Amino acid sequence: MSKTANWQDLFKLITLQSCILDNEVLLHEVVHGVDVVLGGNLTSNLRREVSEREARLEELIVNRRKVAEESVQLRYEIKRRRDSLRQRREMLALARDQHKKVLEAESETKDVLLQDR
Repeated sequence: MSKTANWQDLFKLITLQSCILDNEVLLHEVVHGVDVVLGGNLTSNLRREVSEREARLEELIVNRRKVAEESVQLRYEIKRRRDSLRQRREMLALARDQHKKVLEAESETKDVLLQDR
């Protein structure tokens, strides 16, 4: 069973709709006023834009400086690692040569011992 609205409920509904419409009109007026204030002063808009761009430029300069410093550090690290690898290769080559000589000496010693028997 549905309940029908009485006159008092209808009056409340009409009052609420009227308040909503009035508030919408006031909101549009406020928005229009803000748009006029913000859009009407071209100089302040341009100053704000210049200020924002200067701040962004300063941020980019700082970032560039950081990247350049990191790049120098990474280049140094790469050079250090290359030198380390070169030294390791040289040490490995020396160790292989010594190992080869030891094996040859052992082989010669075995041959001499076999010939002496």
